[in-house]
Amino acid sequence: MDTLTRLAALLHEAGDLVASLAHAEPSAPGERLLTQRDAAERLHLSHQRVGELARQGILKGRKVGRYWRFPVEALAAFAHATEPVPTAPRGRIAPPVKPLAAASRKLRRLRRGA
Repeated sequence: MDTLTRLAALLHEAGDLVASLAHAEPSAPGERLLTQRDAAERLHLSHQRVGELARQGILKGRKVGRYWRFPVEALAAFAHATEPVPTAPRGRIAPPVKPLAAASRKLRRLRRGA
């Protein structure tokens, strides 16, 4: 086997190894991948939220090592999605008030003249 053929085979094996380590298929030629922060900037979300959406499978992305990468096409598809993405509530939320209890409190106040 000549040196050039052997080198090509080694490079091919190395490419397969890198792809398997990244738990992703090799990207298609010309496919543009963005970092998590770039994706967050384009979607007007925090980079933590983008990572959360990727882990949940809502936003298509792939892990390259320990970092997320996102195809531009996946961001466009996500941005044009018809359903809004559910967001986690922030801070403490008051329990829902029963309509009947609220109405009876208002009635008591009216009777007292308040």
